[in-house]
Formats: sequence, structure tokens, C-alpha cells
Amino acid sequence: MNRIKKICLLLFFASFLTYSLGSGAKVVKVGQNMVNRGEVVRGSCWDFIDRVYVRAGYPRKLRKTIFKHPKNTGPYASQDMIQPGDWLYYLNRSYNNIEHSGIFVRWVNKAKRIAMMISYRGQNRSEPGRMAEYKLSHVYNIMRPNVYKKNGYLKSPNSVADNSLSILRMKAERKASKAGSKVLRIGRQMVAQKTIVSGTSQNYLNVLFARAGYLTNKRQVILNGQKDRGPYAQKSQIQKGDWLCFINYSYNRVAHCGVFVRWLSQAKRLGEILSYAGENRRVPGRYRDYDLSSVYHITRATERNVVSSQPKITPKSPKKLPPQVIVPRAKPVTALNHGERVLQEGRAMLKNKVMIVGSSPDYIKAVFARAGYPSSKRYTMLMGRKDIGPYASSGQIQPGDWLCFINHSYNNVEHCGIFVSWVNQSSLIGKVLSYAGENRKVLARFRNYNLAHVYKLIRAI
Repeated sequence: MNRIKKICLLLFFASFLTYSLGSGAKVVKVGQNMVNRGEVVRGSCWDFIDRVYVRAGYPRKLRKTIFKHPKNTGPYASQDMIQPGDWLYYLNRSYNNIEHSGIFVRWVNKAKRIAMMISYRGQNRSEPGRMAEYKLSHVYNIMRPNVYKKNGYLKSPNSVADNSLSILRMKAERKASKAGSKVLRIGRQMVAQKTIVSGTSQNYLNVLFARAGYLTNKRQVILNGQKDRGPYAQKSQIQKGDWLCFINYSYNRVAHCGVFVRWLSQAKRLGEILSYAGENRRVPGRYRDYDLSSVYHITRATERNVVSSQPKITPKSPKKLPPQVIVPRAKPVTALNHGERVLQEGRAMLKNKVMIVGSSPDYIKAVFARAGYPSSKRYTMLMGRKDIGPYASSGQIQPGDWLCFINHSYNNVEHCGIFVSWVNQSSLIGKVLSYAGENRKVLARFRNYNLAHVYKLIRAI
């Protein structure tokens, strides 16, 4: 009998460990995806990690604190207590010993307590989270996803989170207008069925509204502003089921469209949106939280036909006009983004045969400074190590980025350059502007490199 009890206990703890590790791995994966996409969550370091946990399916009621002590006196957590995906609070030894929080990924050097972490620098900076190394000698709080036990069996917290969110979304449907409720219900079905509509975010919404029975004659434009100038919607103007177009502050401030589901924090203008990622991706729609402080367009489904508010134009008899002098139109002037400015300065220095003698980082530092980006206007997107990484994916790298990588074409030494474009993205072959270094009196040049091991990435901001 004792043997049977031991076997049952072993099976119980094995299943518990499986769910725990699985939930932690999901948190890490969601966090890494947000870092790779360069998503911005303005606020404190806490706000960024809270968003990661919510997206992974672990709101506040599905988290548990397993270790908590005073930050200044301890005692502090041992290395063996920490698991991947854990939300850690610790004293940041690399920055004035202030308190900081992040998501634990893995140990880089367990003996020296150096770990790879996902974190955000906080202070309301308009920059994404990043992966960086921290010394975890003073961890005073550990939080992780909870695992529920129900009726004697372990229940996955993912299913609990999904069920609770589904209940909240159906509650939003009941509170919406008749037309808005139908739009939300059809959208929820499309997400559940993983319906794919390739194209833009607007293409997806057009299909959703059409499936709900609201063609163009049953869509009313409530607000029609411009992305850059507005006017922007008040909170009271937004209703459940509305088609919103807004500035996506979590992804390079691009225009994005989605269906409004509910407010998560009306004070912070944070709302849940059903949308599709766009860019012709072969992926279904999904629910995601967005900052809705700059909504410049609202279209609302309605049960009645919408009559165009524009007056009818009656054709007039043509009049003879004097001959016009056709002036050639000037080419439109477009503002360069930060990366383009860096590349423009690099090309200008090459054209003018400007020589910077020193190392490859010395040359790039000069290019960035001449382009108007001193050290205060550069942000480290990735900080790994040459030998162990982590290494950047192709999706993280943008034109104008300062890359440090292993030069596989020259004795596997470390080298730095400015990324220009992909030659073959699948093979990670990219065109780079760089200087040979080693105090050579030579000009920089464009050259193709294997960028499979980019361990440092700096971006002008």
C-alpha cells in the first residue's frame, strides 16, 4: 500500500512539474516575441512584465507569490528556487542598486548568479523590452503562474485563463448594441475557427463586418480624422463592436485597425481589440490589448441603411477654359526615419572618402554621431555574448542598425557594421557597411556577411 501511495505521489508531482514548466516556457516565449517585434509598453518595468503575463494567459488572479522578503535586509532567494518564466524582483547591481523586476530566462553562470532576463528599463520610456544579463544575488520576491487543483486532478492554468477571458468577452457582447453584439460574436467565431484573411488589418475587418451582415451601406462613419493630425476620439465615443483605426504605439507607431471589445483600463485608455496582424501574414485574428489614446477613425455597424451625407452633384455644361500652363510637379519630400538617416550619413562619408582610423566600432560611432545620434540617442535592443548569445533573429534586424556579429568569413572574429539590407534572408546573408578596423588607413566598404550570430544590436532612436 505504501508503495502505491509513493507511485501516486510521484505521478502527482511529475504532472505538477510538467504544467509548471510548461506555463513558464509560455511566459518566456511570449516575452521573447514581444522583444523581437520591438513592442513598446510605456510605464514602469512592472507594467511591461504584467503585459507579458496577461498575454501568456496569466492575469493577476492566476499568479502566485512563492517567495517574498524585505528588499534591503533579505533573506534572498537561492538559485535553485528560480525557474524559467518566473517574475523576479531584485536589486539591480548594475544601476545604483535600485529595485528592478524582470522575467527569468536561463542561467548564464549559475555559480556567479548571472542570468539572462527579459525586462524593460521603465521610467515611461518609449522603447521596447530587451534581453540582458543581470546579477541575481539579491532576489527578494518571486512570482510565477499558478496551477490549480480541482476535483483531485491538476488543471492547466491556460484553460482557466482562456475560460475566464471568454466569459468576459461574451459579457461584452451582451452589453453591446444589437449590431455591435453580432460583430463581436462573428469575430469570436472567426478567431475560434482560426479563419485566415490575408492582406491588411482592414481587409480582415471588412470580411468580418460582411459576414455579420453589415456591408458598406450598413456602416456609419462616426469619426474620420487623420493619423498624424487627428482629431482623436474621446473615450465616450467608442462603443463595443466599433471598427477603430488608431496609432499602434506598441509597434513603430504604425496605423492599425481592429474591433473594440472592452476597456481594460479606461483611465489609461487601454482596451482589448480583435484584429489581424496584416502584412499578408498567413495567421488568424487574435485578441490583444492596445493603447487607444490616438483613435482617429471609427466605423459603426448599424441596422438601417446609411444614406451618404454628401450632396448630389449635378453635371454642368462644359465651359471653354483658357489654356493652362503645365508646371512639372516637384518630387514629394519624405521624412527619413532614424535608420535611413544613419545609412545616408554612412554613404555620404564613403562618397567623400572620410577615413576613421581605429576599430570597426569607432567607425560606426562616428557615423551615428554625424547623423545626429550620440550615445544618448541610441538604444541597445540586444546585448548577448559572442560565444553563447543570445543571437538576433532576422525579424529583429532593421536597416541602419548597429550590429556586432561573428565574422565567419575571417577566422570567426567579432566584427561590427551597419546593416543595409537582406541579400538572402532565409540564409541570413545581409549587406553591411563596415570598416576593416585594426587601425588600417582604408575606407569603409559595403560587403555581404553571414548574420547568423548577431549578438549585439543597437538602434538610433
